[in-house]
Amino acid sequence: MGNVIQESDLTGRRFSFKIAGDEPTVDEQQRIDAIIRQNDTEFAKEYESEFGVSATPGEGSGILNTLGEFGKGTGRGAVNLLESAGLGAAALLPEEQELPVREFIRSLGYGARSGLQPDLGVEDMMIGEEAGKFGEALG
Repeated sequence: MGNVIQESDLTGRRFSFKIAGDEPTVDEQQRIDAIIRQNDTEFAKEYESEFGVSATPGEGSGILNTLGEFGKGTGRGAVNLLESAGLGAAALLPEEQELPVREFIRSLGYGARSGLQPDLGVEDMMIGEEAGKFGEALG
């Protein structure tokens, strides 16, 4: 049992999390990132309502942002497909090898997807969701 401290890129706020080992597992890191992202989203909304300007200037509007979200969504879909294929192939391994390989594949997939997350405030943008389906279909 250990603690890990991670900082929000947006606010600089530091968060402390209890984890099972010395380093977070993929599931623990996903939970940590989701908590920090939720906090950043709430901060951005409060900041915009209080000051009338975006906490993340340049994100969330315009045709270039829409194209960027399409690209990220396509990338997320492709990563999801490749991760699923890798996990399926890992099932063919002997059990003692399968679990470490599955964790490795999941960590690669999560690492690749983390750079393809939608900008704050546009998580529910239809273009990103549809692009994800397009990315999966490309595979």
